[in-house]
Amino acid sequence: MTAQPLNITAAVKTTPPQNRQSSASSVMARRNRLPEILSRLKSLSPAQIEKIYARAIRHQEPFGKAAIHLGLATTKDVKAALAIQFGYHFDKSENVKVPPALIAVAQPFSDMAEAFRLLRTELLTTNNGDGARLVSIAGAGPGTGSSLVAANLAISFAQLGRRTLLVDARLRNPQQAKLFATSAQYGLEDLIDGTAELADALAPCCIRNLSLLAAPTKSHDPQAVLSSQAFAHFIGEASHQFDSVVIDTTTGTKVADGRYVWALTKSVLLVARKNNSRVDDLRKITRHIQACGAHAVGTVMMG
Repeated sequence: MTAQPLNITAAVKTTPPQNRQSSASSVMARRNRLPEILSRLKSLSPAQIEKIYARAIRHQEPFGKAAIHLGLATTKDVKAALAIQFGYHFDKSENVKVPPALIAVAQPFSDMAEAFRLLRTELLTTNNGDGARLVSIAGAGPGTGSSLVAANLAISFAQLGRRTLLVDARLRNPQQAKLFATSAQYGLEDLIDGTAELADALAPCCIRNLSLLAAPTKSHDPQAVLSSQAFAHFIGEASHQFDSVVIDTTTGTKVADGRYVWALTKSVLLVARKNNSRVDDLRKITRHIQACGAHAVGTVMMG
């Protein structure tokens, strides 16, 4: 038995800020990643970042304070960036700015947020909740919004108090660090090759009960990572350590990377885009899912 297809018809108009690169890359590479995080939240240009650095050096003051003095950020913006960097929860009572892609937090009373809660309920109440314990998210093609669905579904689980892990396994084109406006020193590939332990690899995250395993760069060999015994072991351990594990996988029908993940999670949530995704592509992905021994737990139609 599979979950009934779900429709999320509200379109997301706001595009998450893109990662801006500053010439002061040596500073951004340090553990203090406030400049990078703030630049994502505010869409600051490299020139604006340099201006803030100059002010901070000239007046011997913190980067965030310099940004406020220059009018390039507010106190609430800096608080939001610090919350992301150090992983504590946003205090919504202060109306702290949240990355716009995190709809379940940024717009909790919107139709879109309610749709994600409905999706969460479906997964929790179908097949003994198997889809809520370990689920892969797969897009019918580029631009479907599958990474956004993965992020907000994971947040929705965490908001119930469930210990939730969100894994960015889109190793050819990682998205979660951008959506959360955070940065990752390590990622899934570093975890699998033994470079980092899970506790060290988790990226700063602003949501209580949610752990984020993002990816700092594209992988040179995604299939080697995802088909390894180490990855299979990691998924098994994660399913015991967390109440819910949500894995953002590759999109489209031509890349085999996702199949390794689907075979391990057994549950796959499909994401399509209204008036864009092709029915033939959905059928093809469904066949791939079944061939892996997994099953599609539902389909999300983004507007």
